[in-house]
Amino acid sequence: LLTVEHKVGLSCVADPALFASSKPSRTLITLLNYDPLSDLSLLLVRPITGRTHQIRIHLQYCGYPIHNDPLYGGE
Repeated sequence: LLTVEHKVGLSCVADPALFASSKPSRTLITLLNYDPLSDLSLLLVRPITGRTHQIRIHLQYCGYPIHNDPLYGGE
């Protein structure tokens, strides 16, 4: 993860080969249930490392933002 905006704590997934200041992070994500009518999923999420906003960032990066998350989510 790489911090982009320190004031609001905005971070993103970054390649450590390109950004030396990025920090390693790992989150295991398992889909438990998906509801096609609401287009919502129930996930089991286990952070292996403990970075700030790690779960939110990884879910956004994978294309599954947290519903109504004001910083990393979708609408």
